[in-house]
Amino acid sequence: MSDTQTSIPLRMPLAVDLVIGVACAIPPRGRLVSGFDRQSRFGGLKDGALYFQRCRWCRTPLFRRVFCPACASEDLDLERSAGTGIVGRSLVVRRNGVPYNLSLVLMAEGFVLQGSVVGVECRAVRSGAWVSVNADADSPSGAVAFTPYGGPAARRQSAV
Repeated sequence: MSDTQTSIPLRMPLAVDLVIGVACAIPPRGRLVSGFDRQSRFGGLKDGALYFQRCRWCRTPLFRRVFCPACASEDLDLERSAGTGIVGRSLVVRRNGVPYNLSLVLMAEGFVLQGSVVGVECRAVRSGAWVSVNADADSPSGAVAFTPYGGPAARRQSAV
């Protein structure tokens, strides 16, 4: 074999290895939370609470996905979220001349959710701000609405 010709072994992606290796051991599909229909198995707001998905294989939290991005499993369960998170990035958007913010929020469970922070001026929303889900508020973007709050430290002080 010459220096210009090298033999590179072909390797299948990890997701394919997992599917092939555990094809006989796949447990039944994820369970639904009562009150959710088949279309809502991806999570969302229900009775004032936010539900998200968690992979039963690798325990990765995710929101509105068909399969787990970490292990490619389709076996996802719905879990109730604490409803709190931190704004990662915020953008002011205009629709019909009316400004509103569109934010990416890192939830306490570890998944990222797109939504709007309501109750404050659009430009006042900053990265690192603590927010909580507000199921009663109407979001101008049609996404999940959040309201700012002081974070875990403020919650502990108000309980004392």
